[in-house]
Amino acid sequence: VQSVKRESDTQESAAFGNDALGLCRIETGEALDPVTYGHVTCARCYSYIPAFAFRNDSRLELCGDQLCRDCALGRGCTLAEPNATEDSDLVSSFGNALYLSKWRQCCNAAWRCCQSMVSAPQVSDAEPHCPRTWDGWTCYEDTQGGSMVEKPCPAHAYYHSVEQPCQRFSKKLCWDNGTWYVHPGFHKEYTIYECGAIHNHKFMVGLSIILHSVSALLLLPAIIIFSFYAQLKIQRILMHKHLCTSLLLYGIASIAIDYVLIWNEFPGPGRFEIVASNPAWCKLLIIGWRYFRLAQYHWMFCEAFYLNRLITTAFAEQKSVLLYYSVGWGFPAVFLATYAVFRAKHGDTK
Repeated sequence: VQSVKRESDTQESAAFGNDALGLCRIETGEALDPVTYGHVTCARCYSYIPAFAFRNDSRLELCGDQLCRDCALGRGCTLAEPNATEDSDLVSSFGNALYLSKWRQCCNAAWRCCQSMVSAPQVSDAEPHCPRTWDGWTCYEDTQGGSMVEKPCPAHAYYHSVEQPCQRFSKKLCWDNGTWYVHPGFHKEYTIYECGAIHNHKFMVGLSIILHSVSALLLLPAIIIFSFYAQLKIQRILMHKHLCTSLLLYGIASIAIDYVLIWNEFPGPGRFEIVASNPAWCKLLIIGWRYFRLAQYHWMFCEAFYLNRLITTAFAEQKSVLLYYSVGWGFPAVFLATYAVFRAKHGDTK
């Protein structure tokens, strides 16, 4: 299905021509000739696609109306054409055919918007109107001042599927003086998109932080009691203590990830910058989170194995707990070290 969609997108796409008269407006407020507009909007469509849609380290940089491997040095630059060949750096940078199809859909929608802007008659009303424009995803017509206009979310806004089953909308505010709302963080005209489930996702992340915090607060006194009461310093309780410790550390790591990497990244113009920049401390945090998650299951196994030994060898002398330490804390370390080495060599991104 994706290959058929990609072929149809390619057929629909046409090289940007210069036969249209007039100028076409984009979200920065610039009015461009159709040829420049086509390349600029298509390049911006590319830049608005999230990082996960691209292959490792293959995403090109936005450089005016071009996409470059290194914008500062002007290396590996190409015009953003929706009918670019399959072997081009631009097309090969996408992770799969679905993401490529979404980009082409956005380019084609921008071009149709330009044709609409050029062909539509000018507003004759003397009242202030916000100008017709392409906002980066959606085409907006001339809008009367002091009004809010809604548009259905376009199909190319949904990167994980062909289209959402429930119709969602974007909203754009036109001030009384005939200017579009400008976001103070982005410093450009801004459209409120409610195409995804970001509010539900934020609620779930907040709920995760609360529940892990409650879990940590309940586990901490249990660990303290296990550690300081002499009559509880036996092998069976020792198993409980290490299991609770692994659960506590996993909860703390989960809170750190949810709060630092997700919750704090929801607002603002540069969402998920930490994940995209891929710093060393972020990698260590993820590895620690995976380690403690694996350790808690290993300590569950140790608990079960210990209870089984108590049943089958009830009158035998209990041996050292060193074996349980190596299984509970050692095995996860071996697995995570292997994972970290392979990830560093073959997938050191995001």
